[in-house]
Amino acid sequence: SDFDFYPPEQAEVFATEDREVTETGQPILNREERIVLRDGSGAWLLTSKVPLRDASGRTIGLAGCGLDITDRKRAEEAHARLATAVEQSAEAVMITDVNATILYVNPAFEKTTGYTREEAIGQTPRILKSGQHDAEFYCRMWATLTGGDVWSGHLINKRKNGTLYEEDSSISPVRDAAGEIVNYVAVKRDVTDERKREAQMLRT
Repeated sequence: SDFDFYPPEQAEVFATEDREVTETGQPILNREERIVLRDGSGAWLLTSKVPLRDASGRTIGLAGCGLDITDRKRAEEAHARLATAVEQSAEAVMITDVNATILYVNPAFEKTTGYTREEAIGQTPRILKSGQHDAEFYCRMWATLTGGDVWSGHLINKRKNGTLYEEDSSISPVRDAAGEIVNYVAVKRDVTDERKREAQMLRT
C-alpha cells in the first residue's frame, strides 16, 4: 500500500484521494502536487486517478498514474527567481531578437531612459541614439555581436525627454540548444553622475 512507500502523512493523503475517487466516481486529472518521499526528500508529481468499473458499471478499484515533474518544477522555480532578480535589478536590462527588435526591458531601463515598457517593446535601440557615435562605432559593435562575442563599452545615449546620459554597457549573444544566436541581452549601468563628478574633479 501507499504506507509501504511513503511517510504516514503522505500515504494518508493518497489513501484519502483514492477513497474519494472510488466513492464519488469523479477522476483526478493532471493535478500537480508536491509529495514527500520516504527518505524525507520532496518531489513533484503530475497525478491522474480514474475509477475502474466492471461490466455492470460498478466501481471495483482505481487506476493511478504519477508522472515525476520535479525537474520541470525546479526549472520553473529557477526561472521565476531569475525573472524576479532581473525585474528588481538596479541596472537596466534589455533583450532583443537577432534583428535588434526590443522584446523586454526591466523597470531600471524605464527609469533611466524615460521610455515605458510598452513604448520600448517593438522598437529598436535606435530610439536611444544620441548622435554622439559615428556609424563605424555601431558597425564594430554589431560585428562583435554577430560574431558571437560579448561587446562591452561606453555609450552616450538619449532619453525620451531629449537629455543625454552615459552608460557602461555589456551586450551578450544568447544561443539556443543548437548553438544558434536567437537573442541579445544588454545590461547597462547609468554612469552619468559619476562622469560629472570626475569632470568636476579634473577642473578643480
